[in-house]
Amino acid sequence: MKYLLIFLSAGIFSVVCHAQQNEIADWQKKHPTVLFVEQSDYTTEFQQQLASLNREVIVYQGEITMEDINSYTTVHQEKSTIFNAEREEDLEAIKIWLSQNHGLKIVPKSLFNTQTQEEQNFLIQSGAMILQGEKITLQDIENYEATH
Repeated sequence: MKYLLIFLSAGIFSVVCHAQQNEIADWQKKHPTVLFVEQSDYTTEFQQQLASLNREVIVYQGEITMEDINSYTTVHQEKSTIFNAEREEDLEAIKIWLSQNHGLKIVPKSLFNTQTQEEQNFLIQSGAMILQGEKITLQDIENYEATH
């Protein structure tokens, strides 16, 4: 009887783990831009590389769980809500600035990074706005105005 209970417990645990693995795999398919990174691999250098690529990360310890994903989702939603509230005013200011500078060439960081050195130099010398990320921000505008 004791062995039967251990076997049944192990079997139920196995089914629960398998179900959670499927749930994690499904979530990851729906969010391909979010990376899972083991805590021991999440060095300062790696963090900087991810930040320059504008990538979202879930840092886990040992093995990724739905609890890790749910924590990330909660924090991400809170940041997004705060960010969107602040961005309403920013968006209006950006729209006004863009309407006043409508002929300006604006280059996302990812595109700039794929250019050859000569192409990068040309963009810089021609006065193009090189963004810090993929979308224009007030910080990009401030940086551009400070240098042009």
